[in-house]
Amino acid sequence: MRILDRHIIKEFVSCFILCILIFLFLIIIVDSFTNLDDFIKEKLSIAIVLKYYLAIVPTIFIQISPIACLIAMIYTIGKLNYNNELIAMRSGGLSIYEIVLPIFIIGVTLSLFSFLVSEKIIPRTQMLADSIKAKYIDKKPFSEDVIKNLAIYGFQNRQLFINTFNTKTNQLEGLTILEHDRRQNMISKVFANKVAWRNNSWVADQYLLYNFDKSNHVTNSQYFENYKLNIMETPEDFLRQRQKINYMNSKELFDYIDKLSGSGAETALRYLWIDFYQKVSAHFTCLIMLFIGLPCSIAIRRKAVGFSSIGISILVALSYYVMQAVSIALGKNSVFPPLASVLITPLIFISASVFLISIQN
Repeated sequence: MRILDRHIIKEFVSCFILCILIFLFLIIIVDSFTNLDDFIKEKLSIAIVLKYYLAIVPTIFIQISPIACLIAMIYTIGKLNYNNELIAMRSGGLSIYEIVLPIFIIGVTLSLFSFLVSEKIIPRTQMLADSIKAKYIDKKPFSEDVIKNLAIYGFQNRQLFINTFNTKTNQLEGLTILEHDRRQNMISKVFANKVAWRNNSWVADQYLLYNFDKSNHVTNSQYFENYKLNIMETPEDFLRQRQKINYMNSKELFDYIDKLSGSGAETALRYLWIDFYQKVSAHFTCLIMLFIGLPCSIAIRRKAVGFSSIGISILVALSYYVMQAVSIALGKNSVFPPLASVLITPLIFISASVFLISIQN
């Protein structure tokens, strides 16, 4: 490794670590003061409070890493430019890309580290933090024995609505099943007061079936007792659909989408695909922030320009998050395909940054 590369890496890493520590300290301090009354009221021990904040540290780290990368990039390259070191390097025949290559290698490393943390650690720590908050602060049971008002997109293009689901006994009460054709026209409706999981199948004590024609009129109705329902979902499937997306890693979410793909629930699948692509692309936000910060950091020559460049970079970064949120909202409303709704904003900002860098290079 060249001495120059070590110098750049040292400046970038030290600034990045300092930013992470400052942001972590500020966020935890603000959150602790916000929840201080609840901590005192519930007489929580220091061990529980520490356990809660240790559980949210991985999530906070992933959230603040992109901004820390942005500031570290501006500081490192801006300092080189301010001290005329950047001019000396370019006079020696190095291009901008060769100079910042060590920083982008660190960015790739941070993306891989972010991926590992998000996949292996955050689902468990986030669940732990939510359980502590629900148990000791909100005073609500985190794991429900009885789940109420459960809506599920099932197989064979069905929607299942359940009034209550007892997770201990695997019994359903107030089950309604709506079955649709490929054009989302309802072809049947099922009512069942009580349904139990017996011998790997759902059995209804009383079962009422209505069939509909293309005009949505009832063609016939049937009544059965102790009837074995044609429902492919298991109790575990119901619990999995109840599980929050942020408790799943990418593989679990992909498997869940794959299992639901035959249900015909197009709206739910579109939302889930966007969540999946967003979860994967979020690991590369650090690299995107490096691209955003590089054009502004190159322009730093004086302190006044330096402060303005930092401000501009932060505004551009904020506009990135706003545009990304708008793009995803448009994707969920079928304006953009799921993959395009997640990738269009990063591609626009990276292309603009590469263009600005090429002008200054």
